[in-house]
Amino acid sequence: MGVRLKMGLEMVEIVMIVEDTFDIQLSDDDLGTVKTVGDLDALIQAKVIEKNNVVGKEFKNSDEVWDTLKRIIAETLCVPPEKVTPQARLLQDLGAG
Repeated sequence: MGVRLKMGLEMVEIVMIVEDTFDIQLSDDDLGTVKTVGDLDALIQAKVIEKNNVVGKEFKNSDEVWDTLKRIIAETLCVPPEKVTPQARLLQDLGAG
């Protein structure tokens, strides 16, 4: 089981942008075990698929979701995009507080 992600201002901003961008809702429970960018990407992918299945829309390309998430994180945290990898830990590696 993962460590609960501490929701500092930067993480709240990232979550809000992600929710608006992908038109999804991420609850505290959903985010409870997210530690890495890859964890967050997998959660977003699952939520987008779930939402699209309900409304009958086609799933966005997973590469498009990843590229968008990477851009959101890099811009919000002012880090170089190459530092935003699936293995990067949001708090320890990228400083999302």
